[in-house]
Amino acid sequence: MPIDQRRINGPDVSIPYYIYSNLNKKSDKIKHDFNIRNDKRANNEMRKIFLKTGIVSQAKGSAYIELGNTKVSLFCF
Repeated sequence: MPIDQRRINGPDVSIPYYIYSNLNKKSDKIKHDFNIRNDKRANNEMRKIFLKTGIVSQAKGSAYIELGNTKVSLFCF
């Protein structure tokens, strides 16, 4: 069976999202403090973002996006 070359497969192993939450052992409820951010931004402050389009001239459409430590390249052939 041929492999689909247009898609990038995700990881075979995934990590459950709830391991990143703060759990109270007595009640097992998730507690969040919405006033504190890890990146020291205020609640009304936007994240820094970088966008660039047309990075691949042979593609019908392409873009590059940076948001924090996340970097994504998008292509449409």
